[in-house]
Amino acid sequence: MERLMERSYLLKSISCFSLFGISSLAKISFIIGSQAAFFSLAPITAPVIGIFGGLSTLCVVGFLKALFSVFLGGAIIIPGLYFLTHIAAAFYFNSSSKLRLFVPLLAMLIFWLHANGSFYYSLLWLIPVLGIIFGKNIFFRALGATFSAHAVGSLIWLFTVPMTSLTWFAIIPVALIERSLFAIGISLVYYVFHKLAQVKIQALKA
Repeated sequence: MERLMERSYLLKSISCFSLFGISSLAKISFIIGSQAAFFSLAPITAPVIGIFGGLSTLCVVGFLKALFSVFLGGAIIIPGLYFLTHIAAAFYFNSSSKLRLFVPLLAMLIFWLHANGSFYYSLLWLIPVLGIIFGKNIFFRALGATFSAHAVGSLIWLFTVPMTSLTWFAIIPVALIERSLFAIGISLVYYVFHKLAQVKIQALKA
């Protein structure tokens, strides 16, 4: 039984790594402020991997991705930092605790205190509160998750890329549209995984 569980976990980890790897390769657009960093489909799949595979599986996926990057001679520190955005999103999506508001609220505080931060931009991170008010709605949970990731990513960007307060303010509409699309994507992927899980359970019962 123990060996069977180990094989099951290994298979789950490989499947999640493959899904995350493929979605990471699907580049969507440049991140504002850079001509080298891209948005990919990974922010859509990561929260779902977290809820169906568990946060531990997502961490294993991140570790394997880092090893693969080192093997190919790529960077590890910055990609490692950005993987924290996926951890934040998965934790929010997978948790019912109010502790999941800690990250976006802390990000708000730091943005208020930083010289190049934007008060109005940081108000976007009040949106994760909706995920608690409407906790049973998958879309609002997904919206809260993607804005939690957005908070972490924006903090990293704040300290690594020179951007003014006016620039942060100007991209508020872009962030709203971008994160709404991500939330729709997360919701769709969640329902696909949920349906597949139900089919698997029914097959095991048969």
